[in-house]
Amino acid sequence: MTAFSRIVPAYFLENYRIVALRRTSDSHILKRRTPVFCLEEESPEPLPENGMNSARLLSHPLVVRHLRGLPRPISLFLYQSYPEVEDLARREGWQVLANPSGLRRRLAHRAFFMDLAGRLELETPPGRIVLEAELHGRDYRHWRQELGASFVVQLADIVQGGGRGTFFIRSADDYRELRERLRTHTWRGSRISQALVRRYVQGTPASIAACIMDEVILQSRLQEQLIDLPFAAGTEKGVFCGHTWGHEPWPRSVEAEAHRQGRLVAGALQKMGYRGILGIDFMVSFSGKVFPLEINPRLTGAFPPLSLFHMAAGRVPMEAVHLAALGRAPCRLTQAEADRLIECHFEGSHVLLFDRGGPEINGMPPPISGLYRIDRGGSEAALVEQSSEVAHLKDPSQFLLVEGREVSSSFHSGSADPLARTGRLLFSFPAMAREGELRPEAILAINWFYGRQSGGGPGS
Repeated sequence: MTAFSRIVPAYFLENYRIVALRRTSDSHILKRRTPVFCLEEESPEPLPENGMNSARLLSHPLVVRHLRGLPRPISLFLYQSYPEVEDLARREGWQVLANPSGLRRRLAHRAFFMDLAGRLELETPPGRIVLEAELHGRDYRHWRQELGASFVVQLADIVQGGGRGTFFIRSADDYRELRERLRTHTWRGSRISQALVRRYVQGTPASIAACIMDEVILQSRLQEQLIDLPFAAGTEKGVFCGHTWGHEPWPRSVEAEAHRQGRLVAGALQKMGYRGILGIDFMVSFSGKVFPLEINPRLTGAFPPLSLFHMAAGRVPMEAVHLAALGRAPCRLTQAEADRLIECHFEGSHVLLFDRGGPEINGMPPPISGLYRIDRGGSEAALVEQSSEVAHLKDPSQFLLVEGREVSSSFHSGSADPLARTGRLLFSFPAMAREGELRPEAILAINWFYGRQSGGGPGS
């Protein structure tokens, strides 16, 4: 949807270019590195805000005409594939560098992962998949007896991630409120048929980015996820807000166990024909137990920041291995060599920014993308340069703002989706302190951004 989200291959491919939906305030910065065709810039008509995905983007007549004018062959590097993209690619003679949509959909279903975890003898939080009728037919007392006083409900029909369709239940009132919200048997425009109900585990949310090749499996370090930060408050819970690296609130044995489980999961998918990047989510309990939660058979929210930090540290970006795997490029690596490719300890973080709604006040436009330094006693930020390079971050007083909303964009503020994104901050330090709170430097940058967006910070 934005050019920044697909920028990494531009660092190592000469004939790479990006097709993006939105015009963002870093578009002109990214165009210095690679050509960008932006549909919002090219379309004479306003584009819909909701319901856009890579299938609708690639099938737009202006995009099809643009791609037909490029030299052949054409290969598509996608977030994830759709049947419509595969049909279009066959008609146009394009190669799709993504796993088949049928395989991806099968793997993404929560029931599949629960079955896989059982076959691999991995312990997940107690719970089960239930029909929607049971969700309405049971009361809080029933689930409290089965799972405990706190549990999580995840609507299995909501395929868009980031916390959409996830609810934390801690009381009878919470459960009554959920059933009332689902009285129409729909959520976010999808018909609800099933839900995963499982015990709530207190701990640290974490994940691993893996990449499957024919012979080897690469895994990132276990990375801490930022979930439900104060400015992302809304109906749903478990809202993904970014990652923090370099601050590991767990011993090495925990990371080793997560990698053991990750290798088992990725190995099973490898045998099924899956190739390339996927994500594996975990919950690390406060007692140090590692619970696998789900898999995301696609590019994950860790990208592109994870690869940008890897490249800044002199390591290979995982997108390069991903493209090699899906393009069937000849690549002979031992597992030890593959491990060394991306083995990297670095400090950094990225924080997603959400559209809090409402127009700018006091005539204040949204901040432009670039490298900033916190100034004036921490209440203001000064633009240092128009850059999107992680390597330009020099100290904790600096941050990068990317994917910022362009003031002239037809995608106006106040989206119907409270989780619609309006920017991203990158820091050279772990945004989460060891006490489990955001670091003051991160809070200052976030408050500055929302102060510029809507006249007031989100609080801390």
